[in-house]
Parts: sequence; C-alpha cells; structure tokens
Amino acid sequence: MVRTASSLVIVLGAWLAMSASTVADAAVPPITLSGTLANPSDSALLDLEIATPGVYRLEGIGYAGGEDVDGAPVPAGGAHVRVSIYEVITVDVPDPGTLSTEIVPGTTTDDGSTTVDPSTGAAFDVVIEANLAATPAAFGPGSYQVFISHWDTIHPTSLTAGFAGSSLPDFLDANGNQRNGDFAINVVPLPAAAPMLLAGLAVLGVGAYLRRRKR
Repeated sequence: MVRTASSLVIVLGAWLAMSASTVADAAVPPITLSGTLANPSDSALLDLEIATPGVYRLEGIGYAGGEDVDGAPVPAGGAHVRVSIYEVITVDVPDPGTLSTEIVPGTTTDDGSTTVDPSTGAAFDVVIEANLAATPAAFGPGSYQVFISHWDTIHPTSLTAGFAGSSLPDFLDANGNQRNGDFAINVVPLPAAAPMLLAGLAVLGVGAYLRRRKR
C-alpha cells in the first residue's frame, strides 16, 4: 500500500493526539506533604518519589489555608516556611552512601497563589514548579527530598553541610505576625499532555491543508 504525504501526516497527528491522553492517564497521583515544626529552629525532611518525569507544582496551603489533594480543609494559621528540593544521588567517595544536593534553592515567596491569610492579609505560601525526572530504580524511594524550615533560615547546598536554625524565639511571619508550626504542601503533576496534544492537532491541520491542495 502506498501512502501519500497527507495520509502519513494524518496518521502521525492521530498518534500524537492519542499519545497525549496516555501520558495524562499515567500521571503520578497528587500528594500532600504535611507536618508540624516543634519550634522555629526545627526542620522537616520529607521523601518524594517521582514515578513519571515531568513538571510538578509544589504549593503551600499551610499559611493561608486551603484544601489538601483529597479535598480535606487545611486551616489558616500555619508557619511561614522556606522550602527547598534536594536530589538524592549515590556516591562512592569518600564513603559509599547517598548525598542530597539542592536543585531548587530555598524560597519563601509566593510565586503565583493569590490566597491570602484571612487574619494577616499576607500570601506567604510557597509555590514552586520544578521539572523532576523519574526515580531511578537504583535509588529507590526518596530520590528527591523536600526540606522545610522556618522562613528566616538558610538552606545549605548539600544536607551533609548541616543546618543552622532560626534566630527567632517563636513562630512569626516576615511581617511579625504570630503563627503556629503547622505546614502543608500540595505536590501536583502539571498536565504533560497539553504540548503533545497541541502538536497532534497542528499536524492534523497540516494534513487537512495538504488534502485541500490536492483537490
């Protein structure tokens, strides 16, 4: 069977559009990372396993409140936190083991959310979008780690370098408002299907144009 250029374009476009829905179905389910810091010098290190590579959105909901990924309400009043993402890599020297290296530097600013705390009027929940690869089988669970601490702390480039706590005596946000030690961060995969779907539709359009040219 001989296929013309236009028919091949149609087949490719249909395949791209179909592949887009497959990618969307294979997305990692969203999760919520939550907990409570005991004091302003405390920190939390939470494992994050990525099964499907792509862009993930980490959005804090502990400061201004919101809903976790299951739809359960999260009250406002939580801590103003700094958040970093570290990649766990294996090393052989000087001692065999693992090393956590910072790939998304610590941030405390709101990069997109418009949710404000009802009592302070501030939007201090962190929003991060990061391109994360799939967890290599050799690493196992926890190939990424999310490091959470009080907003006025400094995160090291490597967790082996140690961590200096907060200089504040209590949980206070950057404006001096009293808070508690709770934190909650939704981790949601962004739709990977959109670019592929658009590409498929574009190719389908080219195929239709070629058919019209042949008539």
